[in-house]
Amino acid sequence: FVGMVLFSLFALKLNNVPMYSALLRQTTLVVLLQEYFILGRSQPISQVCCVLIMCGGALVAAWNNLHGSLGGYLMGIITCFFTSSYTVHVKKITENETFNLFDIMLYNNLLSLFPILILTIFSGNLKSAIEFQEWNSWHFLVCFYFSCALAFVLNFSIFLCTQVHSPLTTSIIGNLKNIVTDLVGLFAFNDVKRTPLYLTGILIATLGALLYSF
Repeated sequence: FVGMVLFSLFALKLNNVPMYSALLRQTTLVVLLQEYFILGRSQPISQVCCVLIMCGGALVAAWNNLHGSLGGYLMGIITCFFTSSYTVHVKKITENETFNLFDIMLYNNLLSLFPILILTIFSGNLKSAIEFQEWNSWHFLVCFYFSCALAFVLNFSIFLCTQVHSPLTTSIIGNLKNIVTDLVGLFAFNDVKRTPLYLTGILIATLGALLYSF
């Protein structure tokens, strides 16, 4: 979990939104492989084709937006492996009837607490948080606790979707979210090239996701 969050932030910092989205969509391919080798499950050829269509569409959309660096691409690839490992192992643990979803979330947060604390200390973020001037502002506190609640809902949704369905389904739902991110990035960021190829790639990726859902 810590690796997924940390490397995804580095990848987003070093790449523009289309390239970041294209890299993260390749997570679905890694999930397919890890489901086979870790969970011992193989997917029907029709679902594999849908995954390939989605990943291919993401690459088409990013083709004219290759503004990242080699380090950014590397961070994106590492993020793919951490993200896929996270969802696949969540599925593996949820199949153990000893733990329920809230138990797993609790242990996940406790195990993540120490490395995150170390990172915040050495990066100087802990000191900045302590010295932050807006802790007495109720506007900030409302936004802060609301974001914490959203983080809990998001993580619980990931765990629940993975338990009920599969890591592959969870990954594809995440790809659908990235399609919305692409569309927002089309108008929100100046470094995105608004080309027919970009829109075509988004349409191809959306088609792959819709085909998987059917």
